[in-house]
Amino acid sequence: MSVSKLIFSSLLICTFIGLTSCGGNADASADETTEEATSPVNIDSLMDDQNGVVQQPPRSSYDFKEQFGAVVYQYILIKEALISNDISNLQDNGLAFVTAISNVATEEVNEAGLPIFSTQKDDMVRSLNKMINSQDIAAVRENFKDLSIAVIELQKTLGSNTPEVYLMHCPTALNGAGASWLSMDQQIRNPYGDQSCGQVMEDLTTQIQ
Repeated sequence: MSVSKLIFSSLLICTFIGLTSCGGNADASADETTEEATSPVNIDSLMDDQNGVVQQPPRSSYDFKEQFGAVVYQYILIKEALISNDISNLQDNGLAFVTAISNVATEEVNEAGLPIFSTQKDDMVRSLNKMINSQDIAAVRENFKDLSIAVIELQKTLGSNTPEVYLMHCPTALNGAGASWLSMDQQIRNPYGDQSCGQVMEDLTTQIQ
């Protein structure tokens, strides 16, 4: 075999098996860097251990967002009644809230979102029942905090068609425990009693495609 053919064959072998065994230390280091940069992403964390399929994030349909938008609207009315210390109006809006959440169709949520919706729906109804059946404004505010947690979670994960939704927070609400609520504008209107306390934490408006 001629010298030129031998050199050509050697180059082909090096190309096939990589330069690690054919190059020097500098070439080996370059190969290691390339291997690190091009190594495939480990998707084990995204896999369902039982089924071996990639899990989908929680999603909801346009119809769900419209239906949950009605829930958010009733939530805002409850918040406004609480700001005004209007227990009677709060109770009426609470009943309307229960009707609105009952009208949200679960088939409009994908498999990943369904357990989230079911859990938060139960929490909302439980909190509302306590609010509707109480005349103690302090107790009502405590339960409104729990109601807000559930509504905030669903707004974050599944969304609504509400034009603007902002997450607000007061760190000293409820005797220093801190509490959050949703607002349809950035004006500070604290439903927990201290009107001067609050700040906009996040814009949770759903981007409707």
